Amino acid sequence: MAFFNVRSADVQSDRRVARRHVVDCPGRFAMAGGIRQGRLVDLSEHGAKFETAVAPVQGTTGFLQWNGEDHYCSVIWSNGNRCGLQFERPISGAVVEKTCSHVEVTLKTVAAVGRIQMGQRRERLASQE
Repeated sequence: MAFFNVRSADVQSDRRVARRHVVDCPGRFAMAGGIRQGRLVDLSEHGAKFETAVAPVQGTTGFLQWNGEDHYCSVIWSNGNRCGLQFERPISGAVVEKTCSHVEVTLKTVAAVGRIQMGQRRERLASQE
């Protein structure tokens, strides 16, 4: 008789402790090797996602600075121009809310639909024939 080893699949729960908020504000990461200017694109009480020209490598520590805030953190992952930062101590929910309320939004000019002349291309083609 054969015995079968049956393994139950381990369900991996979400590792995040706090809800992430999508943000878009200028920031900088000050570390021993210099300062990286960039943008904060994601924020929670425990960490952030930071975009810069060249992201610092995993394990780098420094201060993430934005909107008058300054928090010590370490790079927990790095990929191209993005990196994930984990704060040494969780920041307050009030700081997260304040940052979310100051998200920069760039509005671009939208075409006024009423000014677009319908059939203009057809008229031009008909006159050329």
